[in-house]
Amino acid sequence: MARLTNYISVPAISAAFPCITESEFRLLGLCAYYGGFPPNAWTLTKYDSSFNIPRGRTDKEYTALRNRGLLKDSRVLPKDYFRITIPLIRHFPEWVSVFEELGRYRPDMPVYLWKLSRCLAQNDMRAAAELRYQQKDELWEYFESLLFHPDFPDILSLLPVKASEKLLSFVLLKAFEAETLDAALLDGVREKARTWLPVPDAVLDRADAYEYFLTGKVPEEKADNFTMWSEGVKAVRLMIQGSVTEAMETFIKARDLIPENYAEVFPDRLLVWFQVLSLVRNKRKYRSQRADRALASLRQSAGFIYSARQMPALTLLTYMDSTAKNVQQLVLDEMLRFLERDHTRLGGLMALMVLKYFRIDDPAIEQ
Repeated sequence: MARLTNYISVPAISAAFPCITESEFRLLGLCAYYGGFPPNAWTLTKYDSSFNIPRGRTDKEYTALRNRGLLKDSRVLPKDYFRITIPLIRHFPEWVSVFEELGRYRPDMPVYLWKLSRCLAQNDMRAAAELRYQQKDELWEYFESLLFHPDFPDILSLLPVKASEKLLSFVLLKAFEAETLDAALLDGVREKARTWLPVPDAVLDRADAYEYFLTGKVPEEKADNFTMWSEGVKAVRLMIQGSVTEAMETFIKARDLIPENYAEVFPDRLLVWFQVLSLVRNKRKYRSQRADRALASLRQSAGFIYSARQMPALTLLTYMDSTAKNVQQLVLDEMLRFLERDHTRLGGLMALMVLKYFRIDDPAIEQ
């Protein structure tokens, strides 16, 4: 066997994890065997002994993997799970034998994920479908790397419908905020939604909404099966056309279509942002009592006031009526703290709009 200080040469692994050594990948594999969680101290001691690892090297590798973002709090990221386990099982059976000897007793979730990895490594979708695990709907994040993998075109058949919908929605949101959403990905998500979701409207309308925000392409009018996305885009278009009161009313209709598990706040901050702008404009321009009530309700929503991603909208609502002499400094401080955590272009544009509303000029943010 090659020295474990060598960089790994398996293309499926080196492409996913550039410049990773065999020893580092083996440690990721051990964590993955435990469902992504770090093994206990006894297991790590036996692991070091089984592979003749010098004292202290495993701890150093843990630190290196965390620093490179391959581990978060010593856990394998769900999106990386199958990118580790499938090539591990295919190319390093001797490591797998040791892992299975070390960890015979594990919770149900790691056991299911490992059995599933074995089936996928052998391209046995029938056996994968026969595996049983009661909480599959909680595992959708693990399937991100396989969604468009050419070896697994039917991968969504292994997930409950709601989990598939969450995964497709997440892929759209992630790409939109990272500015990597393109026509190919939009078409791919739409195809998956139409194939695997009995009612694909929520995902399809979300894809249409993002396409509208990116390109200006107006979605086709719907006659039925309205969603918060179809109505939300309609409200945004009304705002752009200057029909601010009609926009506010349409946002209220869209809010009534929010799935129950999201309470009264849109699960996407862009829709929340436009909703807030419509309410603020109605309050300022028409002294709308309905806008006042909607703003008051939003200020009391835990899903809004405790979300760091909603900070620009929350800052706008918090200080829009403030008479404090230092309100501009307070707003600037809030936006600078927000931008320390949020490095997306969308977050930057929202922060800039808040500053402009309060007539604050800050060259650092404007850049």
